[in-house]
Amino acid sequence: MKNININGFKRNGEWFKGNLHSHTTVSDGKLTPQESVNLYKGNGYDFMCLSEHDIYTDFRGELNSEGFIILPGIECSSVLYDEDNQRKKIHHLHGLLGTTEMQEKAKGKLFKHMEILEPLVWEGAKTAQDIANLMEAKGCISTYNHPLWSRVDQEDFIDTKGIFALEIYNHGTVLESNTGYDTTHWDTMLRKGNKVFAFASDDNHNEDFLPDSFGGWVMVKAESLEHDNIINALINGDYYSSSGPQIYDFGIKDGVAYVECSPVNHVNFMSGNAINGGFSYWGEPKEDSITRAEFELRGNETYIRIECVDKYGKIAWSNPIFIDDIKSK
Repeated sequence: MKNININGFKRNGEWFKGNLHSHTTVSDGKLTPQESVNLYKGNGYDFMCLSEHDIYTDFRGELNSEGFIILPGIECSSVLYDEDNQRKKIHHLHGLLGTTEMQEKAKGKLFKHMEILEPLVWEGAKTAQDIANLMEAKGCISTYNHPLWSRVDQEDFIDTKGIFALEIYNHGTVLESNTGYDTTHWDTMLRKGNKVFAFASDDNHNEDFLPDSFGGWVMVKAESLEHDNIINALINGDYYSSSGPQIYDFGIKDGVAYVECSPVNHVNFMSGNAINGGFSYWGEPKEDSITRAEFELRGNETYIRIECVDKYGKIAWSNPIFIDDIKSK
């Protein structure tokens, strides 16, 4: 393990803050698209996706401006109803418009602005895969969203291929019903060999009774604030997710996993291997005193990912480093 050296962020670049999951008056949000962009740009964000329910939107021509861009996208759905016609389970998957190259190689027709995609009939795991495949055919990249809130069983989605990330922190559903935080399914996917990244978001609807903006975001390291550069950084994992803390650097040096971050209370090194894998590095109780933490790898890790947790319980999540891939080279 001593010969393993890798930077968690693979490229040089600038940091750009974004919200990948939001809703406006186009579907079931309260703010108009312009109002939503004004709100997020005014609070330090650089990009966002207006991910309306079953409606693809591309507001780049109207809403892109200096220092802020829109990622076109859609939140697709498939619902399982019970005998009383109540929603029992639901698949929600994002389609985010891919790079220019992905669009050119798409096997199907690209989405048009305001195009409606009717929800697919529920067939469990098959439907999740069908949606991911459809998004790829339309030149989009996919995520799987808020599995706890969706009441899905793990066999309904954890083997889905072609999604680049799982939504592990959804601020709106954390506030609504405490069903927006989920790293258990993420680690299950990773340990089964489904190598997906993660993301945090707001899923904001901006109702008066629920202040659901600015609680979860991604920090993307990209060459510039351009669509293709942001998308490439996302699919390559050159970002971290957060509900508060910052990650400045992480990786493995001479077989030692490390992270440098804003002051936090403790750091979790989460690994895929045998029982008792990983390590938690604790600072002083009720204080944010840690800015660097290390963990010497034991040699049986399949991946390592890092959580930086402050005294208020807010977390920054790195994406995993897949150690098995490094060993096989």
